[in-house]
Amino acid sequence: MNRPAPTDVPLRLAAGPADGWIPLPLDPGVDAHAWALDVLVLLAHELPAHERQALDAERVAASAGHLARVAALAREDCDPDADLAFALVLRPDHPVLAWADIAAGTDPRFVEAVDAAFAGEDARWTVHSERTEVELPAGPAVRLRSVVAPLDPPPGAAPHGEGVDHLVRLRGGGRAVLRSRWTRLAAGDELAAAVDALAATVAVEPLEPAAP
Repeated sequence: MNRPAPTDVPLRLAAGPADGWIPLPLDPGVDAHAWALDVLVLLAHELPAHERQALDAERVAASAGHLARVAALAREDCDPDADLAFALVLRPDHPVLAWADIAAGTDPRFVEAVDAAFAGEDARWTVHSERTEVELPAGPAVRLRSVVAPLDPPPGAAPHGEGVDHLVRLRGGGRAVLRSRWTRLAAGDELAAAVDALAATVAVEPLEPAAP
């Protein structure tokens, strides 16, 4: 689902912690690869000693490269001053399993755009979708789980992806949108549950007015 960046958002957006979800650095001044290596080193230290000693350095380096690329893609698609982005990483020697971003806003154009996006689907790329109504701490939400095929896949790309998106109707007005994607279709139910767990941590509050 494509969505415009919200404008004039008087909201503070937060999410997490949720098991396995790592906040991605959207600040372009952060070296994505160095950050990814640091994150995976921290994950390695959380492993039991015998597992940590058995880690393959080349696999960890490859995982860091993948995590850095996911962070770079998130920077292309998110507002660093308003949005949040996450990657699901369970082990330092495994690649990113899923990625997600979250935006919120009260601007009428943002609300209209995301409502319209969730009201229908693009038959050109949506293979299958399931729509349900759920209740989240941030408000009632539409949950959309979709299997999609990219319109113009790059060479070597997976032919299909899957994701769970949530459109939250904020109780104070406005909307929050969580989008997620993964390509390991065989693990779809497990990854969908992980996204739902992240969605349950989303919190949105009005920004306090600046002091005069």
